Amino acid sequence: MNMDRYTVFMWRGDSWLDITEYISDLQSNDELNTLSVEVSFSILQNPYDKYNKKLNISCGDKIEIKNNNLRIFAGVITSDSLDYNYTANDIGWYLNESELIFQANGIDADKAITVLCDKAGIPLGEVPKLPYSITNLWLGETFAGILEDILKTVTLESGRQFLYRVQGGKLWLKDMPNEVLTLRHKPFDNVDYFNTTWALGSVSGGRSLSSLKNSVVLASEENDNAYILATAENSESIKRFGKLQKVISVDDNMSGSTADIVKNALAEYNVLSADYTVNMYGDDNAKSGRLVRFNSPAFGLKGTYRITKVTHYYDVPHTMELTVTPVEVDDSLVVSGEAYKGDGEQDKINAIIKDISQIKKDSASTSSDKDKGESLRDRFIKTAAAEIGTTEKPVGSNKTKYGEWFGMNGVAWCAIFLSWCSSHAGVSKDIVPSGFSSVSQFLQWFSGKGRYYKKGSYTPKVGDIMIQKSGGVSHIGIVENVNSSGFTAIEGNASNAVKRINYNFNNNKISGYGSPDWR
Repeated sequence: MNMDRYTVFMWRGDSWLDITEYISDLQSNDELNTLSVEVSFSILQNPYDKYNKKLNISCGDKIEIKNNNLRIFAGVITSDSLDYNYTANDIGWYLNESELIFQANGIDADKAITVLCDKAGIPLGEVPKLPYSITNLWLGETFAGILEDILKTVTLESGRQFLYRVQGGKLWLKDMPNEVLTLRHKPFDNVDYFNTTWALGSVSGGRSLSSLKNSVVLASEENDNAYILATAENSESIKRFGKLQKVISVDDNMSGSTADIVKNALAEYNVLSADYTVNMYGDDNAKSGRLVRFNSPAFGLKGTYRITKVTHYYDVPHTMELTVTPVEVDDSLVVSGEAYKGDGEQDKINAIIKDISQIKKDSASTSSDKDKGESLRDRFIKTAAAEIGTTEKPVGSNKTKYGEWFGMNGVAWCAIFLSWCSSHAGVSKDIVPSGFSSVSQFLQWFSGKGRYYKKGSYTPKVGDIMIQKSGGVSHIGIVENVNSSGFTAIEGNASNAVKRINYNFNNNKISGYGSPDWR
């Protein structure tokens, strides 16, 4: 007996009507992060045949599809036609069509998504912690568009990629999964399950330069003038493919460091796109966003690939067409097996695995922080002190190894030097940021943390950040030593070099101090 037993039901009155015998060309389409699975089918209908049952299917009718009594789709008819072709979508369709008015004022991205779901009337199944500030007003935008905007901001600031979908009537959002799905098919009761990647039908597709960008520029516009804030590029990629540049405009949502934003954007865009279409036996667990492995070099497929689109053909036998793109995966993080099998059970297992991994990570981090204590601050100062005497080359050009590292060479570099020291000393970004290129960014960051103190109201401590911002002059340095009358600071861009400078507490140049939380 065949194991593919797909049945289609339509809601009529107060019960479900089995209409399977009238259905032909049944298939579903699931594309990465589109929020809705689409089903299409035709029905055998003859309006002139009095013996042919009239189903009268129309927009708004509810349908569901089951395989061996396991529901694999539930939705509503969203289009009908005179030639009896129909399209149905799950509840995610409404999130792509209905427009909202939504405002976020400096709240974390995960909170913004939670409020957005509440406003749209969609229950939230899961959302990870996303501590990235969102400020924006959306007027007449769809839920899907707003969600995409929020996650785009998070991706630029953190480099994280996300998978989101509507399943079981809820929105589920998670970091792009790296669980490898084992695709299986069992054609008959008396035949064992087999790995469908062992029996490929046809493979087509290839690679393209069309979306690759190996140079990124972050720019802003003010008073009809354009300002370049940060740049990043991949020299090897440029050498091989030629320079392909992406310009990103600053918006109100961007609160992270400019260096991180361009580096994360470069990592996202500097990819040689490759899409392959694979025909094979079907597995209901094959969904967009999942990872699969192929070992078919004869077909040109070998390694790990992410499913970006899947079309299931619910015939006998069940077949499917996958669109996949190659990805690089850290094998130490991969969980192999029948991921996402059943109605959310594997999601729960993966969540437990993730929680355990996070607990281990948090435990190691906590232990490490305790061991660091003051030594982290000392290492920060020692890193800066080891650079004393380094000069611009040529002197007066603002060109240094710090600017080259940051991707903004040839500009004022005292703040860039501070970022360089933080990064090279291994200081956490929530203690001293390593992606700021201006004194104003450091001042605003410490002020936002409640850790900026004006001169005269505070006595600086070793490891504090001295800030000079008065009379149109901005400068910054690291407090190295403190005595009864003043302190010594290590500064980049001090007369074209890294120098140690002595100050008394009432020096007129000083406006205040940022005090890192050295724990």
